[in-house]
This record gives sequence, structure tokens and C-alpha cells, in this order.
Amino acid sequence: MSTATLDPMAAAVQDAESAGQIFGSLEVEAAFVILKKGERKQPWHEGDSLDERQTEVTFRLNPLDISGLTKMVERQILSNSREWSAIVWESLRNLGVKALPELRGKWAHVAMVKSGRNWTNRDGEPVEGTTLKFLALFNTEAEAVQAYQNQFGSQPRSGSSSNGALPANDAEKNTAMQFLPALVKGANGDLTKLAQILASMSPVNKYFTVDSPEVQALLQVS
Repeated sequence: MSTATLDPMAAAVQDAESAGQIFGSLEVEAAFVILKKGERKQPWHEGDSLDERQTEVTFRLNPLDISGLTKMVERQILSNSREWSAIVWESLRNLGVKALPELRGKWAHVAMVKSGRNWTNRDGEPVEGTTLKFLALFNTEAEAVQAYQNQFGSQPRSGSSSNGALPANDAEKNTAMQFLPALVKGANGDLTKLAQILASMSPVNKYFTVDSPEVQALLQVS
């Protein structure tokens, strides 16, 4: 049993040290897209203008059960951004990664760090985006679990059962979900505006971002 399990002072330090750190299974994919200001993202097809083509890399991280976290983390990053070159890819390159296919079937330890993207929500409050900084890669789940236990002990972290969010309340989340169709429609395909709207509304901002699967599904049909 870890010291943090028995000592509340140690537990407090552990929670602070582990905040924003995630161990989990990794999924990665990349696609060519077309992004125009004020318009919804579109897939790029052969024959479309090369000048409009951008490369988007998507990462999904499903937390280990032992961590006590339950919310999948997803980030979509443009390869021509500083977020990609200076944070995400640099951290992967420092771990010896030479090509993205090498990440398939891997487990990872990441830190959620500031991405450099900032916006202001509807209440005039500044919002800072976060992205993935890779700290370690593992070939098996057992290796990832062992690394987690070496750092945080064998017990799930105390407090939140989601990644930096409050404990999920199904009734509240379902209520918040009912607002999504109107909010997506109101943004009229402007993802920056939609991100600001979602971030400004409580309790919607407790459960959903522009990258949430529920929001992405509505964007596909709107």
C-alpha cells in the first residue's frame, strides 16, 4: 500500500504532482483536411487544391483503469502549427519516434500542457488550450501499469474520476447534452465560435468541448 493511501498529506502532494498526467492506451491517425475561417472543416480529396490542404493528426488516449480516470482524451493538431512542432512532435522525437505508425499499439504517459492557443469565452474570461506532451511510451499495458504504480502507487488517485473534470453526474450530463444541437447550430460551422460558446456555458463546459464525440457527431450532420 502506498504512503499516499495512508497519509493525507502525502495524498495531497500526490494529487498535485499527478494533475494533468495520464497513462493510457494510444490511438493515432492523420488526414488531409481543408480549413477555411468561418466554415466547417472538410476532408481534402485528390483533385482539390493543394494550396488549401492541411494535415491534421488525431490522438486519442484511453486512461488505464488503475488511474481512476474514465474520460478519453482526444486532441486534433495541425502539422503546420507550433503546437505540433514544438510540443507534441518534439516530445515524441525525444522518445526516439521517427514516424507516426510506430505509435500504433502503444501505451503512453503524457502531460497535459498549454498548447499556446488562447481565446476569450462569452463571459470575457480567457481560456487556454491544452495539448499532449509525451513523457514515456510502453509496448504493453502491463508496462504502463507498472510505470504508473512506480510513480503513483497501486491505488487509484483520489478525487476526480475524470480527467481534470468534476465527478460525472449522469443526470446533469444528459441535461447538458440536450443543449448541444442548438449550440452547434448557433455556431454555424465556426469552430472557434463553438469552442467559445461551449467553454462559457455551465454545466455544458463540465462535460463537452468542441472535440467531444457528441459534438463532432452533430457537426457532421449540421
